[in-house]
Formats: sequence, structure tokens, C-alpha cells
Amino acid sequence: MKKLFFVLLCGAAALVSCKKDNNNDPVAPTNQPYSNGNAGTNWVYEVKTQNPTTLDTTTVLDTSRVTGSDTSIGSKQYYIVAHNNGTHSYYNVTGNDYYQFQNISIPSVIDTALEILYLKDNGSVGTSWNQVLPVSVDLGLPLPVTVNVTFTSTIQGTGLSRLVNGTTYNDVIYVKTTLSAPGITITSDISNYYARNIGLIEGGYDVDISGFGGIHTATKLKYSDPH
Repeated sequence: MKKLFFVLLCGAAALVSCKKDNNNDPVAPTNQPYSNGNAGTNWVYEVKTQNPTTLDTTTVLDTSRVTGSDTSIGSKQYYIVAHNNGTHSYYNVTGNDYYQFQNISIPSVIDTALEILYLKDNGSVGTSWNQVLPVSVDLGLPLPVTVNVTFTSTIQGTGLSRLVNGTTYNDVIYVKTTLSAPGITITSDISNYYARNIGLIEGGYDVDISGFGGIHTATKLKYSDPH
């Protein structure tokens, strides 16, 4: 059960970085948002994960595409992104706020929907926001146990230039996120870089939870195709 809770918590952390957006031109117009929900837009990300025990690194490619369908979740309209592993993610832009919605389900153990505010594109350096997300875990008791995980995000830089896989992206926003939960010792360093009309161009996720283990993953954009 400890492993299952760790997978859930780290999966939620990864959600902060999994925004899929596009543009072949790294110098996007300044009136463009830090996302692109046009149907057919697709991306390829290189994802490297380090085994915490052996320190070996594995690399996979995450290919994703915006489908032609939108869906309502709560009071927001989300666009849908299909991934090459068969999963789907959901994204929304409301004014200057950027959201990702993801349902994490393990039959008879976990069924939790998370809506994460991962970016505020009008914030200055130092702008910070918190989210407390209740995670429901079935421990075999009469009722599931709820663990409140706090996501704290802070803008570390704006108007940056960032070199990723040989391409320099401009007007980049850098957001750092940390995690905490009552009664659990969490060491986390989650860094994400977003470019206009592209979204995520690079992310680093280092999370260690006392008694549960750790996850260390780096994500970089390799290719994008705008529509």
C-alpha cells in the first residue's frame, strides 16, 4: 500500500509538468498563450527516469495529440490530449490561469480526480499559489482514507531564454513546485519551463518520500507540430 500511495503522489506531481503544447517557432508572438489546444496539434517529449536503487536511467518517448473533442469538467471546458500509451489528459485555460485535470484510478484501491493549477502567466517573479488536493486511498478499512497533499508553486523567472534539445525558446516562464502532506516527510524539487504557444518545453521532477521511495525524472521537448 505504501508503494501505491507513493505512485499516486508522484503521479500527481508529474501532472504539473505534463502539459502538452506546441509551436515549431520558438519566438512566438507575445499575445499567444502558453498553451495550444487546436485539434491535431502534437508533440514528442523525451522522458528520462532514474532508478533510485540502481541509478540506471531509462528513456522513453511520450507522443501526444490534441483530439477534436472538448469536454466539460465541473465549471470548465477542457480540451483532450491523447498519449501514445493509451491514456488521456485534459487541459483548460481560464484567463491567465492554466489547469490540468487527471483521474488516477487503481481498482479497489484509488479513484482520485485531481485538478491542478500549474501556471499563472501574468504573475511576476515570486508570485506563489497553494493547492490542497484531497487524495482518497482505500486501505481495506470500512471507509477510504483521505490524505491532503499541498502543492506550492512559485514563479522563479519570466521572459527567459531556454535552450532545449538545440532550440532556444524565448519569453519562457519558470515555475517551481514543492509538495507537502501532514505526517509525511517529503523532499521535492519540481521545475517546469513554459514557452508561448508551446507550453512545457522542459521539466525536472525529483521527489523523495520518507518510507515510500523516490522518483527522479527529466522531460524535454524534442518535436512539436502546430495546427
